[in-house]
This record gives sequence, structure tokens and C-alpha cells, in this order.
Amino acid sequence: MARAVTVRSVAAMKAEATVGPHRLVLDGPPEAGGGDEGPSPAEMLLGAIGA
Repeated sequence: MARAVTVRSVAAMKAEATVGPHRLVLDGPPEAGGGDEGPSPAEMLLGAIGA
């Protein structure tokens, strides 16, 4: 069964992704202009590939 996936930009490099009932925060590291409040999109992609 497929779940709805929604991604919205919050600020600078921060984004929130909603996957079904789950919420994920994506953010870049400070040296890239982010707030490091969550894994970067590239890190999430690598984690998904590894899973």
C-alpha cells in the first residue's frame, strides 16, 4: 500500500517531509548554511539506498 509523501521548505536549507503518519526534519550542516536540525537530504538518500 502506497503512502502519501509531502515535502515542504521551512527555512534556508530546512525541510519537513511527511510520509503517511511520520514526520521527518531534513536540514543541512552549519557550514552549508543549515541549522543541523536533522540529517541532510543527501544523508537521507544514502540511508534509503542502504536500507
